[in-house]
Amino acid sequence: MLKLADTDSTKIDSLIEMCNNDFRDVVMQAEYPRIFKDNFDDIDKAEEKEIYLADWTDYSNWLNKY
Repeated sequence: MLKLADTDSTKIDSLIEMCNNDFRDVVMQAEYPRIFKDNFDDIDKAEEKEIYLADWTDYSNWLNKY
């Protein structure tokens, strides 16, 4: 939730509400935003792996800032 709010405390309430419905939506958006936004039915496994890796790298960099 903190990553998604991005220092905007007004977003916290809507993220809490999202968590109450299904916390996985918040986790997925925070850790894998490219995968969450796009439909990857038409891409091959190698490209999908690159996208997951890019999302994970971004998340890891954000996490290591704190």
